[in-house]
Amino acid sequence: MVFKKGNIPWNKNMPRSELLRHKKINYCVDCGKEINKWSKRCQTCSNKATGLKQRGENHPNYRKDRPTCKICGKIISSRNSYFCRECYKINCGGKNHYNFGKHRLKETKIKLSKANIGRVLKEETKIKMSESRRGAKNPSWIDGRTPLTSLIRGLLEYTNWKIAIFKRDNRICQKCGEKVTNIEAHHIKQFSIIFSEFLKEYDQFSPIEDKETLLRLATKYEPFWDLSNGKTLCKDCHKNLTNTTV
Repeated sequence: MVFKKGNIPWNKNMPRSELLRHKKINYCVDCGKEINKWSKRCQTCSNKATGLKQRGENHPNYRKDRPTCKICGKIISSRNSYFCRECYKINCGGKNHYNFGKHRLKETKIKLSKANIGRVLKEETKIKMSESRRGAKNPSWIDGRTPLTSLIRGLLEYTNWKIAIFKRDNRICQKCGEKVTNIEAHHIKQFSIIFSEFLKEYDQFSPIEDKETLLRLATKYEPFWDLSNGKTLCKDCHKNLTNTTV
C-alpha cells in the first residue's frame, strides 16, 4: 500500500509496549546480545568481523610481493610509489617533472601565505631540517663544488646571528636611521678577514677536502657569531658602504 499525504499511519499514537511487539528481535550470532535490527551481528561484533576479513592478504590493497621500481627493479619502501629515488630524479625530475614550467596563481599564493601566518617552528625542528639537507643530502649538491664561505653563510647559526642583530637594533638602519623592510646585517670586521683567521687556526684541514669538518668547527668558532661585530643597515646604505670599502 502506497502512503498518501493526509493518511494516518497505523502506528501513530500507539503505546511503546505495542510497538515493541511488532519489532523484529534478533540475537547476535557471536555474543548473543539482543538486537532490534535485521542483521546477524551487533555493531561491535560486525566491526571485528570486517576487520578480520580485511587483514593481510584479504585486504583489497594487499601486495603479495614487496614493491619494486618499475625501471631498475630495486626494492622500495613506499607502497604508493612506482620508482626509486634515483630513477625518479632522472626520469621525473627537472624538465621531466609534470609541474615544470608551471606557475602558481596569485590566489593560490595568497592562500598559502595566509595559511602559514603565525607558524613558528621549534629550534629542534629547524636543526633537523638543516641537517637533513646539508652536504651530499641536498638535492642541488654536485661533487662538493659549493665554497666553504657559502656553506658557513647558509648555516642556521648565521641566520640566528642576523635575527639577533635585527632585534637588537629594532630593525632600524644604523646609518640613515630609517626603519625599512629591506635590511641587511653588516660585518664591522669583514667576513673575509674572520674567515682567513679561521683557516689559519685550523690549517691542518683542507678547505676543499675537509669541508664537513671545517663546517662543524665553524659552528663553534666565536668570532663568526659575535653580535658586537654586526650592525643593521638598509640595502642602499650597505651597498654604498661595501663599494667604498672595496
